[in-house]
Amino acid sequence: MGVFRSSIRLMQHSFFLEISLEAYQLHKELLLQLDDLKAAGGFEYKHEDMTRFIYHQEDEIRDKEDQIEREIIKVLVFLAMYCEAYIWDLAASILGDSYAKRYLDKLDPFGKWVVIPKLLFGKEIDTAHHGMGALKELILWRNDLVHSKSRDFSDLIHKPEKYDMLIKPLREQLDIKKLMLGIKALFTMLQEIDDQGAHHWRFRELDL
Repeated sequence: MGVFRSSIRLMQHSFFLEISLEAYQLHKELLLQLDDLKAAGGFEYKHEDMTRFIYHQEDEIRDKEDQIEREIIKVLVFLAMYCEAYIWDLAASILGDSYAKRYLDKLDPFGKWVVIPKLLFGKEIDTAHHGMGALKELILWRNDLVHSKSRDFSDLIHKPEKYDMLIKPLREQLDIKKLMLGIKALFTMLQEIDDQGAHHWRFRELDL
């Protein structure tokens, strides 16, 4: 029964990963489409002391930008879900559900990646490794998106530089390719310290 439950969990985890990777690929395709739309050009619109560039295909561009934003959100949220679910299930499948729930459940996602490899394989992933840095960044993004809170923008007009990053689209706030490569490196590192071959994760080949 335990093996059956573990298989079901692993199948669900693979869904998280597939959703994230498919969203990443789609976001790349949408970026190319966005470039094509912008290449059609536009014109400058002047009103009083303000000048704004308006694209000929403005509505289509805005729609494409919204689509890209949605796909990046899916990449971040589902990849974070996968990372946490995978390392938890790896521990539960080896140590047992009851042990994992009793001693590991209260650890945050980053803490699980620090403690569980050491517990299972006698070696830990160096927290200075860039894969762990990518995990930390991914968790921060996931938390910011899932537990989003309203912000005070009352001084936006007088201090626009203060909110420069906040008002930018996600594609300009983070390097999604670098983040994906970092997570890939994290799982590769886990594979390297697993002498018993318990870690069966494979990051399918993608043109990241």
